[in-house]
Amino acid sequence: MNTDFLHPEIIKRTRTKLENRDYEGAIYDATTYLEARLQEIGGTKTINTSLVEEVFRNGEIKISSNNDRNIGAKNLFDGTFRLIRNDRAHDKSIEEKTEITCDKEADCLMYLGFISLLITYLERNIVTRPTIDTHNISLNIEL
Repeated sequence: MNTDFLHPEIIKRTRTKLENRDYEGAIYDATTYLEARLQEIGGTKTINTSLVEEVFRNGEIKISSNNDRNIGAKNLFDGTFRLIRNDRAHDKSIEEKTEITCDKEADCLMYLGFISLLITYLERNIVTRPTIDTHNISLNIEL
């Protein structure tokens, strides 16, 4: 199983379930981690799609200085909870079963790769990215 393309934290949190072929559980654990990161960034206990709405509305996450791209990013995060996480999070004894099941390793890795991409977006959050104030700085460079 090649997991080189996955975010290290996603590998750490899903390795055991992947090895046990619990692909649905691995996907759920990855989305739970994504939710925890969003809560940490937003300083909130809100969950799921309400959490996504809150952190983007409050300006705690900006993937780009371009607002259209931020709307697109918000939609990706929102869709992850609506389509991927919620489908695995709720009681499966009810009539509504997981619609898009994951019973193959390759399919699971695609989900985990997508969630890894979202984690990478959070790491590139321009709100929390360190900046250097270059106002009134003179540079002397010696070679």
